[in-house]
Amino acid sequence: SIFFISQVRCFTTYQDVIMLLKKFQTLLLYIKKIETLCAILLFGFIVAIITLQVCARYAFNKPFKWPEELAALLLIYLTFLTADIVYKEKAHISIDYFINVLSERWKAVVALLIYAGISMFLVAMIPASIKLFNMQYGHITAAVITLPKSYWSLPVPIAFSSMLLT
Repeated sequence: SIFFISQVRCFTTYQDVIMLLKKFQTLLLYIKKIETLCAILLFGFIVAIITLQVCARYAFNKPFKWPEELAALLLIYLTFLTADIVYKEKAHISIDYFINVLSERWKAVVALLIYAGISMFLVAMIPASIKLFNMQYGHITAAVITLPKSYWSLPVPIAFSSMLLT
């Protein structure tokens, strides 16, 4: 009967782990949906402010000073946000010619090595990007938008942290 009890206990623990992993997958899916919505809104906002600038410049001959800088800042955020989304979708460009000739076991080994390398890179870059953010805090380099330079590097640790969760 002791053997039976240990088997039931192990099965419950295994079920708990599966349930926890499913909740984590649901959380990641929810995060990806929020990131996708933010990316769509950012892209739409960039298009709107560039359109506004073009109309103001060529239709009214009165260009604004801020749209170019704001569009550049938002493009940085959009770039890192979409890089994270593409990483979650496993949709980055890859050269899989050599991988396709491998057996399933070796494909799994190569995938494990690739994701281990990516994880090590992300673990190394998150503290470095936070250090960069702290170094840039308070320095204003933009001509019109008076935001600290650190806002330009803020999406890096956020996107890398989100990628690491995946």
